[in-house]
Amino acid sequence: MSARCSPVAAVIGVSATLLTGLSHAGCKSALPSKSLRALDAQVDVDPMATTTEVQRRLGSLGEQDPLQAAELYAVSADAYDLSDDIEKARLAVIQARARLAAVPEGAAKQSVLLRLQLIEADLPRDPTGMAAAVDRLTQLEPTLPANSLDRVCLLIVRSRLSSELYHDEEATADVIAAYRAARELHSPTALADAAYQSAMTYERAGLLEDAALAAEEAVRQYRANRHPAGL
Repeated sequence: MSARCSPVAAVIGVSATLLTGLSHAGCKSALPSKSLRALDAQVDVDPMATTTEVQRRLGSLGEQDPLQAAELYAVSADAYDLSDDIEKARLAVIQARARLAAVPEGAAKQSVLLRLQLIEADLPRDPTGMAAAVDRLTQLEPTLPANSLDRVCLLIVRSRLSSELYHDEEATADVIAAYRAARELHSPTALADAAYQSAMTYERAGLLEDAALAAEEAVRQYRANRHPAGL
């Protein structure tokens, strides 16, 4: 059995090395401000350089445009989350929420708020915090359009949390639903992230052959879309 599993484990190991930290970075709806979308995409390439640029832009922005300031803090939170700097990510979320308080209600504000909620859900590292995050995402899910990128991202985050909690059945159901929806939406980055999360979920559940296939697909998707994963 060990001989049979060895190449499978090797595929997962190589794929995980290539894709480390990118399991959720690409899965996000576009920011309201088009001028910030290139910076937002840079998070996946170089998160620390992104946070430096965010600070520069915030300094130039001053007290003007609270929506754009909130977006910048959200980008920063995403970058710190990707770099596993949890405390700075939490602080950036708090700062983003503070700026959003001055933004009138509307689709733009809700879009940034939803991103902050998904980032927040991704931050806990302890079982109690992860279980609470799963509950919050479950309450949030019915408020999202069924066929939307936001829901795909929510399912991927919830699958990751459930997998960490060894709730394999729930994690698998979420990632399968996310993968199917990403295909229907023709979202390459979400599809790559769903394939990556499938590999991690299947591996944790002991489904090594399925994990290897999903990991290989994730690598193909990242390559095909020139997603920055050191490929």
